[in-house]
Amino acid sequence: MPIYEYRCNDCGSEYDQLRSMRTMDEVRACPECGSMATERLLPSRFALSTGAIRDDRGAYDPGVAAEYARIQQQPDPDQMTTEEWFHDP
Repeated sequence: MPIYEYRCNDCGSEYDQLRSMRTMDEVRACPECGSMATERLLPSRFALSTGAIRDDRGAYDPGVAAEYARIQQQPDPDQMTTEEWFHDP
């Protein structure tokens, strides 16, 4: 699932959330003040030039970037054959 960046129009906080594309524009409460006056920012800026990725608290965590890179190197399930899908390494 993609990471989207949001801003609260009441308190001004910016935060990231992992959401499906189907729910990316659903209004959810701000994690700081609870306001429902939030909006998704365009474009999402979750990847940084340092290789770190912002977590849901807005902190930069290089460990998250390493895990994201590892996941990106795995085969695309939509392109895998049945044998590849059920292969137990």
